[in-house]
Amino acid sequence: MSLLQLGFREIGRKYQRLRLKRGIKAAARAHSDALRVLGRRAAETGVTAPASAALLASLAEIKESNRQLASRLDALGEKKTALEAQGAADTSRFETLEKEVKARKDPVDAELAAQQKTASRNQRDIDATRRRLNQAQQEQQSLEQKLQKPAEPGGKAFDRTQAEAQVAALHAEQRDGEIKLTQLIEQGAVAQAEIQKLKTTLAPMQAELDQVRANARQAAEKLKQALAEVRKESERLRAEVAGLSDRRDKDFEELGGAVADAGLQAPELAPDQESVAAAAGSQAALQQQFDDSLAASNSTPKGTMLKFAALMSVSAFALAGAGYAANQAIQALNQPPPEAVDCTRMTYDVDPEKPPVEADPGGPYKVVRGEQAMLDGSKSKGICLQYTWTFSAVPKEEADKPGHSDKGSAEDQSVFEAVDQLACPEGTTGNPGARKTGPQAPTNFLCSLKVTLTVTDGNSTDSADVLVKVQPRGPKGWKTSIKKKQKEAPIPASKLVTAMLQFGQNVCALDTTGGHALHAGKSWQGEGYGVDTIADPDGPFDRWWYIGSSSLKIERKVLFNEDLGKKSALYRHNLENAHPDIEILRQSVLAHERLHGEIIFEKMEKIQQEGNDPAKIIETLSASEEKQDTLIEWTDVAIAQIEGHLYPGRGSDEYIQVHEDLKQRLSKNRNFDRAGEVLIPDTEGVYQPYPIANFAAAGENAE
Repeated sequence: MSLLQLGFREIGRKYQRLRLKRGIKAAARAHSDALRVLGRRAAETGVTAPASAALLASLAEIKESNRQLASRLDALGEKKTALEAQGAADTSRFETLEKEVKARKDPVDAELAAQQKTASRNQRDIDATRRRLNQAQQEQQSLEQKLQKPAEPGGKAFDRTQAEAQVAALHAEQRDGEIKLTQLIEQGAVAQAEIQKLKTTLAPMQAELDQVRANARQAAEKLKQALAEVRKESERLRAEVAGLSDRRDKDFEELGGAVADAGLQAPELAPDQESVAAAAGSQAALQQQFDDSLAASNSTPKGTMLKFAALMSVSAFALAGAGYAANQAIQALNQPPPEAVDCTRMTYDVDPEKPPVEADPGGPYKVVRGEQAMLDGSKSKGICLQYTWTFSAVPKEEADKPGHSDKGSAEDQSVFEAVDQLACPEGTTGNPGARKTGPQAPTNFLCSLKVTLTVTDGNSTDSADVLVKVQPRGPKGWKTSIKKKQKEAPIPASKLVTAMLQFGQNVCALDTTGGHALHAGKSWQGEGYGVDTIADPDGPFDRWWYIGSSSLKIERKVLFNEDLGKKSALYRHNLENAHPDIEILRQSVLAHERLHGEIIFEKMEKIQQEGNDPAKIIETLSASEEKQDTLIEWTDVAIAQIEGHLYPGRGSDEYIQVHEDLKQRLSKNRNFDRAGEVLIPDTEGVYQPYPIANFAAAGENAE
């Protein structure tokens, strides 16, 4: 075999071992997963003989801890709902108080403005009258001095009679002016007194209004802190749940290993034992392939790869020499470039013969939010131009539209309008003083702006404006995903006992928890949306934060009590003891829980049709560098407003309406719209008749 063949074959084996290493790691993970599944099934079926007492005690402790944590999380969820309801009530109360104060204050404000306008006009009249009096007095004095001088022989003729008449007229004008001035001053004093009176009247009203607003801010801040504490505690408890889940998985894996090693022959464990054996076999097979490849490499003659590397190096030099020769030949054909104007030696003295420059900013431009527009002023006319780009707000009619419609409840619109403060509101300019230079200026935009290009050659200057219109991203990636297929699964370790009934539950399929429709609950940052920042030195949105991506999704899962499974002992006991209604109960619970998901899907689709998809709303949001927390806060507020419709709080009007709708839909099935009876064990394990008043409402035990 040639040196090249040996070398390339060895390289192939090395790449093969890299792939095998990854495969071995994946197989090891699959083996661990299979052991966990086997351990869980062993714990559920009670086949735990090979396990140590400490391991069983650990699993029991984890189960109890999970139950307690779930109870505490539910309590925190109810507290959060109550706080939000209180916040909404406070907002409504303060708005009502503010309207009441303004209803009394606004007319007084209007009267004060009218009096101030009158006083201002009066002061202008006083100033004008005084100026005219001074002018008339000077004219009169001038004429009187001329009349006192004797006529000069041969001098210019002077009409004394006309001058005396003018003096008399000026004297009368001054007398009338003094009277008018006195009247104006008196009117001004009256106006000032009225103004002071109105200000005195307004002072307590303004103080009352300021107090209402201060109280509103204080209540909002208090609510924010309380919700933050609830969120912090919820996150802490969820972290504990996650920690317990990890512990439980490790315990299940250990139990699965013990069962697998013991080689128990339990029919209920057979499928899972086969999975463990298959995973172990796969891992062993991959490891054997790796060992065989390594052995083959070790059998290669020493020095083979060094010789192969030297041979490949010589080949590389030959290729490089050919490339260099080709490059030299190409350069020899190149012509020298034409002489260019040396702008560094240009003088900028004013030259009347020099033609004026003309700015051409290019465009108009359209750019997707967050992306870069290449501002191009290279078509501007002039030689050795200096280019400056500045940014300002677009005209009102060109302002960006918010990501929501005017449909929805009054509360929705109130929340959306508050969120709009971060949705490129009218007057947005980005960073104050942002300025770019050069004939071309790559610039990132989050909001539409008016861009002004100013060019100068030192002799003349010209400016021109152009609009940069920002287009929203999407629809791909900016529409809440709805996966309508709902898988069914039993609630782990669940049993029906007359003292504690949980027939089923509709949960988020992505984290198998309730309490939310839009995965994964407040705050949705990370799993519901991502925040990104702009890096554009000297640009209008440099270091601004914006919603960089949306991954809002709805995916539901139907959970049912294990005892409602057709293979459960309880199910068989009912059938064997003439209680076939257990099947009707099973069907009604599954239908009930599935309807919960379908109603969520229907609501989300209706919200999307109305133009209020939360993904579309948050797409428009952005904030300056120091307001990142504000951006996240208001993004969560917008999503939470929609979440409140999809998954209404317990006891709310929407919550009650959902359950009435559920019962009404289920009642259309004659098998469900009736009473019945099943057998359910009590706390002692003795089966007792359990009456079902109406199967259409039986699923309410899950709520």
